[in-house]
Amino acid sequence: MPDRGKCRGCGAEVLWIHTSATNALIPLNVEPDPKGNVVIRDGKAVTLKKDDLFDSLVDGEKYMPHHATCPKVAEFRKTGE
Repeated sequence: MPDRGKCRGCGAEVLWIHTSATNALIPLNVEPDPKGNVVIRDGKAVTLKKDDLFDSLVDGEKYMPHHATCPKVAEFRKTGE
């Protein structure tokens, strides 16, 4: 299951969870969001495919990746240096 933490940029509470695809650790907004593109299955984050996003039969609540809403997201972008 996800661990709660805080965003280093904006200080918002986030859920830290590993992805099912690559096992990378990603932050999700704490509150479910019907516009989100991530569901939690078997304790892992699963990104929905474009065709699944509007499917009312998607199992579980949708969550928004925090980077999609963080006001400080630019601080985390790599500059290519």
